[in-house]
Order: sequence, then C-alpha cells, then structure tokens
Amino acid sequence: MDVRFPLLSIASLAFLLFFGLQGDVELYSWEVGISIAPDEVKVMVDPVWVVWIDTEYIYSFGCNAMVYGNVMVVDEEFCDYAFDDPRPNPLRYEYIHIKQFRALGWFLWPMKYIVNIEPPSGGSLADMWLPPDWWVDRWRFVAIIHDKPF
Repeated sequence: MDVRFPLLSIASLAFLLFFGLQGDVELYSWEVGISIAPDEVKVMVDPVWVVWIDTEYIYSFGCNAMVYGNVMVVDEEFCDYAFDDPRPNPLRYEYIHIKQFRALGWFLWPMKYIVNIEPPSGGSLADMWLPPDWWVDRWRFVAIIHDKPF
C-alpha cells in the first residue's frame, strides 16, 4: 500500500494553518474518488476548506478572496452567500480555481499564459478555463494506492 501526500498538499495545509489562525475554518466540500484497475485500486480524497477572514486583513493582500490548493480564503462579508447566489460571488470564482489547480497541479502557473485561468477583463466566470470531463487530474490532496489487489 502506498499513501501519496504530495508537496502541493503540504503547502496547501500550511496555507490553511496560516490563514486559519486568523479566521474561521469551515469544511466546504469533500470529494472521494475510487479507481479500480486489474493491477491497482486507488482511493483519492479531496477536501476543500474555506477560511472566513476579516475584511481589512484580506484587503491587505489586495483582494477579497484567494485560493491555494484546496483552501479558499474569503472575506467574511460573503459568508451568508449561497453558492448559487446571483450576486457577484467569490466562492464560485475561487472554486473554479480549485478545479483548475486539481487539473493542472504545478502546471497551473505556466498555463496561465496559454489558457484563461483568470477571466479576461470584463469577462465572466464562463470565460475561465475548466478541465473537460475526460481530464485526469494532475494533483490530488491524498491518494491511497493498493497494488495488485486481485
């Protein structure tokens, strides 16, 4: 059995701890995936956390929300917004970045010169790149792999 907890996951936890000490942490979502092949069984676990942070503190970083890995840091004034709220919603925006991060892993940073990681000026969330359904994610928070299960 092999447990993979990559460097991006460790950095993501450090990001969570840094901002979690300054705000309220909430488990936003929890995804578990299972892949079964003749030579291995893989279980992937991807939690997503939201850290609700003081408005003045987050604005000191020049934004009202940011993301790294599987952690969204969001201005606490948005905590009453539902995900499908029609108002401009940083949760939807940052969650797209989490999907991009999972899909591309370390390649997220160079890919910003090729695809629309951020919406173009005056654009909408629909203009942001999302991985197609067939895409295999490059990064998982943790993966547990059991070789030759059968």
